[in-house]
Amino acid sequence: MEEELARVCSIAAELVAGKQASASSDKFKALAAEGLLTLLRLRKNNRILAQSTEELKEDTSKAKTHLEQADLQLQNLLYEKQYYEKEIRSCRSFRSAVPDEVVSLQPVEAFWASDDEDLKQIARDKGTEHELMLQRLAQEIRLRKKLQSDLDGLKQAKIEVTKKVQEQTKVLKDLQSTLKSLEENAKPLQSVLSGYPALKGLGRGHADLLPLPLYVLYSQLAAAKDALNLPVSVTIHGQVEEAEAFARQTLADPDDQTTGAAATQSADDVQPSRKRQRLSPIPAPKNDAYKVHPLTVQLDVLKEQSSKPSDVMISVKFQYLVNIKLVTAQCDSAADNQLLAALFPSDDGSRVPSEAVAQMESGTFRFDVSRPAKPYRWCQHLAGLDFVPALPLATQLQNGSEQALVLDGLDTYRKQQRVVTVVSRLRAVKEANAALK
Repeated sequence: MEEELARVCSIAAELVAGKQASASSDKFKALAAEGLLTLLRLRKNNRILAQSTEELKEDTSKAKTHLEQADLQLQNLLYEKQYYEKEIRSCRSFRSAVPDEVVSLQPVEAFWASDDEDLKQIARDKGTEHELMLQRLAQEIRLRKKLQSDLDGLKQAKIEVTKKVQEQTKVLKDLQSTLKSLEENAKPLQSVLSGYPALKGLGRGHADLLPLPLYVLYSQLAAAKDALNLPVSVTIHGQVEEAEAFARQTLADPDDQTTGAAATQSADDVQPSRKRQRLSPIPAPKNDAYKVHPLTVQLDVLKEQSSKPSDVMISVKFQYLVNIKLVTAQCDSAADNQLLAALFPSDDGSRVPSEAVAQMESGTFRFDVSRPAKPYRWCQHLAGLDFVPALPLATQLQNGSEQALVLDGLDTYRKQQRVVTVVSRLRAVKEANAALK
């Protein structure tokens, strides 16, 4: 550009010199054209230089803006650095009421032994102490969040349980007032019932020591007396200590002694699975077949419209034979025992009412009729022992000779043990058939 300016200056000097020397017009025209071209090139160069200057200004402005932003970011970082340093100093100088050993992070060994595989993998990949500390902190906050969640759940459960307890306490308080009112209302009835003869003897508290058949007999007689106002007295007698020992022995070995069969089941239905497995002839009990339970139930029949003990017409004592599971009845006098034997037709107590007992000793068991207490069928009915009779009712109503013939045949049937023989043969045939296959 300086060369162009120098050229323009030289052309201008030549034009001035030519004008003074009166040079030709062609030379003036040639110099003027060359000068014009040189000016155009100068203008072009000037425009290019102006554009470059503008671009340089724009770049400078951008650089200045970037520098200002960097400076501002630097100032922010320096401020954050000062803030973090201040917080670090504050945290390090903090002294909690709880020692650091109690709330500190878990040991490194516990971190590597935990189930947080993702955190352990990140710590292994980075391999720096700083990253290990970060992952330990992440594990700690994860663990504490879980513990906080469990704590919230337990608090909510506690609130619900407390609410239920309060509701139940309110119900109990309301029930207590109701029971007090009921007790006050029941006192007149209690005073009326307390003098009943059915409550005498050992008391109803000892009724739980009775075997089940005697308990049913006692409860039914006492209930009938109270409900129907019968002129009777029902009492329990016997040795309480021996009854308690017998009850403890029964609980310790229920298969050895039992307080009685179910009230509405026959003796043939008691322990059916064990009876089906026993194919040999039914042996006699190991102990005395006539072993009596320590407690007895006594029924005193009084005169009409009388409740005095001296007005007893007849007293019947009910006993329970624990080994053969039968209820017997007897009176203190022989004359009254004869009345018991004639109380119902064909029920003099000479034959046992249970077919299971009759088949003991290979079908030869006979009840000792010399004993004053006999197992009448009506005793079993009062005690809730409803045995299936060995023969149908029509056979029992036959005349003397025919009935004796049927009973002799039944005795022969028992001695032959036909049921045991057939069942044994069936089992043997089935086992032999299975062995052949």
